[in-house]
Amino acid sequence: MQDTKEHQPHDKGYKRIFSVKKNFLDFIKKYVGFDWMLDLTVDDIELVNKEFVTDQFDTYESDLVYKIHLGGLSRESVEEVYIFFLQEMQSKNDFTMPFRLLVYMTAIWMDFFKNTDEKRRKRKDYRLPPIIPLVLYNGAPDWTAPLHFKDKVAHSDRFNGYVCDFEYILINVCKLDRGEIKKRNTLIDNILLADQFRTKEAWLENVKDLS
Repeated sequence: MQDTKEHQPHDKGYKRIFSVKKNFLDFIKKYVGFDWMLDLTVDDIELVNKEFVTDQFDTYESDLVYKIHLGGLSRESVEEVYIFFLQEMQSKNDFTMPFRLLVYMTAIWMDFFKNTDEKRRKRKDYRLPPIIPLVLYNGAPDWTAPLHFKDKVAHSDRFNGYVCDFEYILINVCKLDRGEIKKRNTLIDNILLADQFRTKEAWLENVKDLS
């Protein structure tokens, strides 16, 4: 586990920005873009103001958990989806990422399970909520860490579907198409565009694009 002190100073700035529901909603609608996200409003999303900390891993200061309410006419009947949003603001890959995400996701499910009425969670139709792991990376090197958990398990190809697996969504800031970013002018778009400018010269050359 890498020390949180290695993170760049603007990590906290990113967290403040993405802690605003509108900003987070703008981000996932444009840069993730699942069909079910497109009609969401700020009233449908909830920032979970708690950290899921385990004995093995400490959550980074930049990690966020959002709960998404889908369908239904009341909070009692809605379906819940969690988005675990991990901001990897480092200059290098983290090859422990799939395992870290598994630990965090399990912690969220454990919290959900423990806070469900015992009779309800024993019912045949009881289900755990989906969790979408989402990683935002702004390092200069290409991200080469595995996107699938099974790729961190030895000989996983020998065991077909019996090995636990999931895939996380990676948003690589440096790989985002600058033209696509500029198609809208939200705060998030401008922040991501600015983050692509790695030198003072590049900033001065392109600052006109941040109007």
